[in-house]
Amino acid sequence: MEDIFTYIIVFGLLTGFSALYLFRKDSKRSFPLSVKQWGKYILTVSVTKQNRKIKDIVLELNFPVDPNDFFVEFIDNNREKESYVINDFLAHVNKTGSNKIVFPYDDFRSALKENRFRFGCFLEDNNSKIKSHELTISKHWNIYPVDSGRYN
Repeated sequence: MEDIFTYIIVFGLLTGFSALYLFRKDSKRSFPLSVKQWGKYILTVSVTKQNRKIKDIVLELNFPVDPNDFFVEFIDNNREKESYVINDFLAHVNKTGSNKIVFPYDDFRSALKENRFRFGCFLEDNNSKIKSHELTISKHWNIYPVDSGRYN
């Protein structure tokens, strides 16, 4: 009789843990990569992962007014920078509300020219701009902030 209760308890625990694992495995998770604040303006770049793979890149904007132009700044190995306005590209992607822009990671990865990049937008007077931290893609196609290499 004690063996039957033991088997029932062990089977129940295994079923509970496996259901919990499968439930957590399929859920989407968001990981912030860069948060830049300049006065009342906050620009956040984050990625959404599902099944341990990056699905979307999310630009979250907390601005008092709508920004004018968005751009991606590519940085080559000689630290030379090229900026491209991406307003036409953002017209075709999913805008969830007025402060989030979500676009697929695979489309962005295929459009990359350089390994390092940063997102940004021009503010209301077109003279000042806010940019994210410098980001890069590893050989395993993971996206992460670049280390400056300077310590103390």
